[in-house]
Amino acid sequence: TCARANSVLQKGGTPTSYVIPELTAEEVELVKALATFPETVQNAAEKYEPSFIARFAVDVAQKFNKFYFNCKILAAETEEVKNFRLALTDATLQALKNAFKLLGIGIGSLNKIERGIIPPRLRIDIVFTVCNQFHIRPSILFSQELYSSVQETPEIDTGGLPPSQ
Repeated sequence: TCARANSVLQKGGTPTSYVIPELTAEEVELVKALATFPETVQNAAEKYEPSFIARFAVDVAQKFNKFYFNCKILAAETEEVKNFRLALTDATLQALKNAFKLLGIGIGSLNKIERGIIPPRLRIDIVFTVCNQFHIRPSILFSQELYSSVQETPEIDTGGLPPSQ
């Protein structure tokens, strides 16, 4: 899933803006799943259950694959829809990379690829905007400052989760 998302982003280029279109069911489900990440990390830390993060990664990967197969990303109806879907793809890739990092799982060559395909501000805006549009309340921990710090630093705050061995 990470390789697929990365490939789409390399082919799609950098969106400079996007407009949130009328969303498909797959897009809504993917955004809802992404919005649970901070709460999932917090629960995993409080209960010492890294399996919560693993389950999150599996769930997001399944929802992204459904989105990928049912929604045209690079051949979307309009440039705005294409940019929105590229931003959603990038947000998914970053969430999966963060989850794998917390679990101590490397994802091969993706660790060597420079980020910056989509600016961090655009990635976070897409999740907040869609959550607001559909009255989905992301975790209070899912602040723009926290998410930006996760995007831009090699070490991420595990929210109290013990480091992997």
